[in-house]
Amino acid sequence: MPKKSIDPAIMGSIKTAAFGSFADNIKMLPYQSLRPNEENFYPLTEIELLAEDIERQGIKSNLVVREDETEKGKYIIISGHRRHKAVGLLIEQKRNFSNYLPCLINPAKSPDEELQDLIMLNATARTISDGLMLAQYEKLKAIFEAKKANGESVRMREKIAEVLGVSTGQISKIENVVKNAAPEVKKAVKDGKLSLSAAHQTTFKPLPQMATKNKSSPPLPQMATKNKSSPPLPQMATKNKNSPPLPQMATGEAHKVFPCQPSDVIAAFNRLDLSKFSLNAKDKERLLGMLIEEMKAAWKT
Repeated sequence: MPKKSIDPAIMGSIKTAAFGSFADNIKMLPYQSLRPNEENFYPLTEIELLAEDIERQGIKSNLVVREDETEKGKYIIISGHRRHKAVGLLIEQKRNFSNYLPCLINPAKSPDEELQDLIMLNATARTISDGLMLAQYEKLKAIFEAKKANGESVRMREKIAEVLGVSTGQISKIENVVKNAAPEVKKAVKDGKLSLSAAHQTTFKPLPQMATKNKSSPPLPQMATKNKSSPPLPQMATKNKNSPPLPQMATGEAHKVFPCQPSDVIAAFNRLDLSKFSLNAKDKERLLGMLIEEMKAAWKT
């Protein structure tokens, strides 16, 4: 698990929220004076559960806001949208709860810096889905590209990893998905239907399929069952025409007439040099049978 680091630009704000320094910047502001940030893209989920927790224990951590430059006495939320909505639910349902929320008031910043603060404060305070991780990356990438265009030296991958509190390897995978994944794949990630790891795998090209036969190559030669250049096999008669017919013998008495055992014939046959003939297994079996019959006939004559 990579150690989460904090962007130096908002280090002071987080220290203020965590340790209570600069207490003058933390004020109890009325619910009605707080307005959601239009740049917030994080989903407001499980509000009812959060409302029950706030009703039971109160608000354990302050919101982060800035003054609304367009209307005095109003504030724009940077971090704490779910808490704000949960308190609104308690007020709407008239469940005995104060209308005031503890808020850390941030100084005014540029829109890009404020969006960076919004992402940093949310990314380190909640469980981030792969869809949100992808959205965070895209927004931060746009911020840092604008800074590079203005002449700032920005190491994009390292900077985004630092803000999000993840490894540069994870950012590298997200970069690959953004650059090379199909649009429908990226949409599936944002919709929560596909993980970043699965989307990353879709960007790899499949290994080429090995063809069993190359269409552009000439056809393979047909192997003849008999080698044309080799001498013809000797024709062996299965029965001597001039000899009397062989007697019908029971298999159990074969050794009385034909003293060689089949194993002897097979052993002799295997010692023959048949390499100059193109013989398959069936040819050898047939030739062996013919040889045994011929030896039987010769023995009788």
